[in-house]
Amino acid sequence: MKLTFYLLEGDDLSSKIKNLLDMLLREFKDRVTMSSRVVWPGYIINTLKIRLHSTLTESEYLEYEVWDVLEVHKRDLGKTHGISGFPAVKIGEKIFTGVDVVDIASDLNALIVGNIYTTAEEILYRLANITQSLVEKKQAEKIGLKGNITVNFLKATIDDKIHSLDEMLRQKKISEEQYRKIIQVYRELLRKE
Repeated sequence: MKLTFYLLEGDDLSSKIKNLLDMLLREFKDRVTMSSRVVWPGYIINTLKIRLHSTLTESEYLEYEVWDVLEVHKRDLGKTHGISGFPAVKIGEKIFTGVDVVDIASDLNALIVGNIYTTAEEILYRLANITQSLVEKKQAEKIGLKGNITVNFLKATIDDKIHSLDEMLRQKKISEEQYRKIIQVYRELLRKE
């Protein structure tokens, strides 16, 4: 399972996503392999593989690439990779941009950091649900349900995540420190809106 994040240097949303992905790296430093390469003229690509528990095999890997893109090269990258805006994430053949990418990264972070025993299959299932709901939201926007739907959807999603996080804390599935880290990110996202 692989995700590719395209993050723009100096962009606020890209910085939030980097922070979320860095949190994953810190939490799972003993289960992460990392490599880095520079692609001329202006991309740095970090590839990370997190070893996860699996119900089907001994273990599976969640692989994600993070492309750090300089402002001057964003148009070229957008053309070659079919990206319409930054930040962006590619999951399978689907590409999502903007606040959707923050939602995906924060959901992934909460799922994995919230429970270190989360299986690869649970993550794959959750990513499928996320992408499906985002596709449905885009289709609704295309047929005329515009306006505040994006803001309301984002707030509702974050409120749902906070409720789930509260429940995980009550059930002792996450520590208070993990709870504080994740809730801080969610509150920051709510303030952004």
